[in-house]
Amino acid sequence: MKRLLLAAILLSSAGLQQGFGQDFKKVIEIVGEMETSLKKMISEEQVQRKSEFAGLKTEVEALRTTLLKGPNAETSGTSAIPPELVARIEALEKRFGEVKPAPEISALTEKLSSLLSELRKSIDESKSSQASGQKATPQDKAPAGKFSGYMMGDYYHNVSRDAGFTALANNASSSAAPGATAMQSFILRRVYLTYDNDIAEQFTTRFRLEADQGTDVLTSGKIGVFVKDAYLRWKNIFNGSDLIFGIQPPPTYDVSEGSWGYRTLEKTIMDLRGVYGSRDIGLSLKGKLVESGMFNYWVMVGKNAGNTPATSSKFNRYSAQLHVKPFTGMQATLYFDYLDAADKADPFNKGSFVGNAMSTVALFVGYAQPNSFNVGLEAFRQSTANGYTAPSATSLSTLTKTGYSAWGSVNISSDIVAVLRYDNYDPNANGESIGDLRNYLIGGVAFKLNKNVSITPNMLYETYEAPSNGSAPDASLTARVTFYYNFL
Repeated sequence: MKRLLLAAILLSSAGLQQGFGQDFKKVIEIVGEMETSLKKMISEEQVQRKSEFAGLKTEVEALRTTLLKGPNAETSGTSAIPPELVARIEALEKRFGEVKPAPEISALTEKLSSLLSELRKSIDESKSSQASGQKATPQDKAPAGKFSGYMMGDYYHNVSRDAGFTALANNASSSAAPGATAMQSFILRRVYLTYDNDIAEQFTTRFRLEADQGTDVLTSGKIGVFVKDAYLRWKNIFNGSDLIFGIQPPPTYDVSEGSWGYRTLEKTIMDLRGVYGSRDIGLSLKGKLVESGMFNYWVMVGKNAGNTPATSSKFNRYSAQLHVKPFTGMQATLYFDYLDAADKADPFNKGSFVGNAMSTVALFVGYAQPNSFNVGLEAFRQSTANGYTAPSATSLSTLTKTGYSAWGSVNISSDIVAVLRYDNYDPNANGESIGDLRNYLIGGVAFKLNKNVSITPNMLYETYEAPSNGSAPDASLTARVTFYYNFL
């Protein structure tokens, strides 16, 4: 009965829109003969077989009614059979196989097969003759859209906090688990809802909303929602390269975040410490430098405005990344950016102005063996011209931020992974600035309940450098259970 499926496909394809004439009538006649034969079988078969053949008769009769309707505005001009009709024909084919109908039906099937061979030949010839005068373009491709979404959150308990610790900003433990010692709570750190759509063969779009209980809260106290991504990608604008416009990730740490693999536990160090926001509005170009994909590039011009696009500043941030993949499992990136800025007043020379531009250089190296282990190292240095005034200085000096992060994960089993990471961050590496360096340790065990759900017990531990004239703040320690799931 597979010929029935072929018949329906052919009847809904290009040949149908041109009309089959007498051949089309023959197909309907054959299906009609099957219906008549089934009626005869019902009267002749034993009682226990009557219900089976009666059901088949009903299905064949409905199929014949559908075929008699012929093409319509929705099916005309397409080579795709309606999914519901496919399901009906496949179910009918299965039923015929189960009840093993009499040779009379088999003979009709062979008769239909012969006719379909002729129809296929005529359709192929028709398509060939049309090809030269009417070719489909990439823009004719039907759109293909997809929704996706995930949530991550925690139950946390602050085991230790320094009660008098308010001097240092940008504390990793405090941002991940706010509150004083003994504070315990639940928090939704991220909810994503994403729509990706291929609007044409060369053009894709992404629109993503994010809700973040930690930082994006309305005046009413409820969780706020904002636009995380909104961009258009022009694929293969030239060989091996894509052009992207809109709110999008910058080149800074997209690769290293993928290598780290546990955004559910923490951001990468450059994201966490605010070296560059995870999103910016602008124009980027990314692709291969060589056909093999060993050397890749990514350049971008952005406004350095994150998800709150600025229109009042004339200054842009220019970034570039070289991504190297020398062999399977091994990868590295070299990154550089430059942020132009307005000159600032020089406090040591009244009436004069000095530059205040900022530049960043970063390096990442990672190696992974799937389902076995993963290691990575990322380091950065960010310099702001005339951004620091030393305690006894007579002129401005460069403000330099430095940091590095090392991580590793090991698969204990296919569903259990041990994770460990260490960060070192100094917001001012000038020798006269003492007391602001901090060390950050993350450790946990991820339990993958299935491909869409994971639970990770973990801990956050952060220590702080002692100032030159005092003692170091007490370390921060937080115990957490992190939940992650895809809901779309």
